[in-house]
Amino acid sequence: AGLLPVRIEGDGAARRIFVQAPRARLDPPLPGLIEEFAAALGATPKTDPAPRLIDVGARWLIGEFADAATVRTLRPDFARITALTARGSDVVGIAVFGREHVGREHGGDAALAVRAFCPADGIPEDPVTGSANAAIAALLHATGALATIGYRYRASQGREIGRDGQVDIAVDRESGTIEIGGRCVSCVVGQLHFGEPSREPHA
Repeated sequence: AGLLPVRIEGDGAARRIFVQAPRARLDPPLPGLIEEFAAALGATPKTDPAPRLIDVGARWLIGEFADAATVRTLRPDFARITALTARGSDVVGIAVFGREHVGREHGGDAALAVRAFCPADGIPEDPVTGSANAAIAALLHATGALATIGYRYRASQGREIGRDGQVDIAVDRESGTIEIGGRCVSCVVGQLHFGEPSREPHA
């Protein structure tokens, strides 16, 4: 996508780093996609909005499900997902989301539960995906759903594979510009020591 603007917000533990996503391009809904999503994930997505292909630098098939609980319990068929994404040009994978009807996802302050599947790219399920969340935000903005969710919200992703990630999303109400942000957690700290190459003759 080239150079993208970065913005730092807050200090200390509250600090978040946001990167501006490329301008989204939304394709019209594709016929038959609802049935293929249902077969690949074990549940039927919503028809309004219908699943569609969204390009934010990476190209994702995006679908909304009834609620966060449905997303949490999806049963992905990775062979079907691979076949479905292979139909489109440079499609990374399928990203899905569901809202909590009371406004926030149970057990936290996230408004959405998100899952992203990209087995054709060597990643059956990705724990946290900036481009997928940007594509979801683009769909929510285009369909007017942010009026109820909010133009700043948090998504929960990765819990199903033991990586309880959180992504902060900020969308400009007028322009639709999307920023994806969050904070990092150090999981591994280590050092590598490089010495002089061996001068011993090889056998």
